[in-house]
Amino acid sequence: EAEFERAVRGDDGRRFPWGDDSPSHDLTVYSTDSTEDVGAHPDGRGPYGHDDLAGNVWEWMEDYYDPFAYVRPTADVGEPGSCEDILETQDQLRRDHRQGFTGTNPIPTECEHAIRGGAYNYGADGLRASNRVHHPAHFRIPMLGFRCAWDPTIQPVAD
Repeated sequence: EAEFERAVRGDDGRRFPWGDDSPSHDLTVYSTDSTEDVGAHPDGRGPYGHDDLAGNVWEWMEDYYDPFAYVRPTADVGEPGSCEDILETQDQLRRDHRQGFTGTNPIPTECEHAIRGGAYNYGADGLRASNRVHHPAHFRIPMLGFRCAWDPTIQPVAD
């Protein structure tokens, strides 16, 4: 999840992949009823050249959603706690009669994965680099995808 946010924000801490300007339909796909081809909005590319980091489809994160990943004292900033840490935090929030993390959603009873980036059917505010949502692993919707990442410094193992 932290890697995704870095890809969106770059070195200058921008709010959206293309900078700090509000979303427009020239930059990305949002507030509509369908996706568009990947790369259809080159002016909306991120600072490292990635297409569609905001809008089009949500991006599934490998990391569990930790509501305190950016403030948890026992982890690096942006790194989620363990599933056990997250569940304990969620149990405490329930005991304290707190609301869910994203609007009126209930507090999860299992470790859920983070999803980022917003989607074609989402409003402009949901495209911010800081927007974080969560869903369980069995969750399926047509506006959710995933992105494969590759580290060019890692060499493949020879046969």
